[in-house]
Amino acid sequence: MIRVLISSPVRLIADLMGAVLENQSDILVEGYVTSVDKTRQRQSQCDIILVSAALPNEEMDRLLRLVTDRKNAPRVIVFGAPQAQPILLHYIELGAAGCVSSEDSVDKLLETIRAAATQSVVLSPQLTAMVVSRVANLAEKCRQSDAKEQPSEETTLTSRERQVLQLIAQGYRNHEIAERLTIELGTTKNHVHNILNKLQVTKRSDAVAYWSLQLDEA
Repeated sequence: MIRVLISSPVRLIADLMGAVLENQSDILVEGYVTSVDKTRQRQSQCDIILVSAALPNEEMDRLLRLVTDRKNAPRVIVFGAPQAQPILLHYIELGAAGCVSSEDSVDKLLETIRAAATQSVVLSPQLTAMVVSRVANLAEKCRQSDAKEQPSEETTLTSRERQVLQLIAQGYRNHEIAERLTIELGTTKNHVHNILNKLQVTKRSDAVAYWSLQLDEA
């Protein structure tokens, strides 16, 4: 049984919506509420919250954030929304499991409720295309951000530092590393100091862990 709570500031809309749903054998209407706070108070009593788009924009945004951020939260469906794809996409981005516009049919409403109850989403082809486009844009931004965060020359180990790190990983002490690389002990200590700083670690063992995981991949 799918337990549904109707959230609408307009009682008539809630009553009409309830009358439609009560005729469905697999849907149980738990009641209706008129505000965000009352919706939060009863959200544990339902599987689906039908939220009227008649809510003021800031109240709608607040409700979606508050409800969908909760673990094991009920799924939220916005109904009666204008047939404007950017608005519907905005609801989806805030966590809505589905949107039923003011021009959709009762059958579309029922399909969306049942899909949400099984952790699925029903979107129009146009809205699906917008979601895919938005995901692609976000992915590109992430790639650009990752590129900007690539280590600079100041944080990349030099060839000599990589040699020192490999010897550290093999168990050599500073004076032994100096002998093997034919460099001064003070120079070896500087290399070790720079390695720890660049890897943002404080212990040689942590630097060794980095070497074992990444040095051979470079």
